[in-house]
Amino acid sequence: MRDEKLAGYMSAAEALLFVSDESVSCSKLAEMVGIPASEMDEVLTELAEEYRVEERGMQLREVAGGWRFFTHPAHHDLIERY
Repeated sequence: MRDEKLAGYMSAAEALLFVSDESVSCSKLAEMVGIPASEMDEVLTELAEEYRVEERGMQLREVAGGWRFFTHPAHHDLIERY
């Protein structure tokens, strides 16, 4: 079972990334959440893996010096129709 503290950090990072319209650096997320950047790197890596393994409609990827949500490629046709 996931550690409660880690789950809280993952939830906070997820919320911050959800409202961002551009990539957010690991260090900025760490500063906002109040943890070391090395710990936030772990949080983001685990969160991205969780999205990947569960085949969710979004993916969390590291791009342009930061992290950002993208729609899952499997749904690109659907998104275009929308």
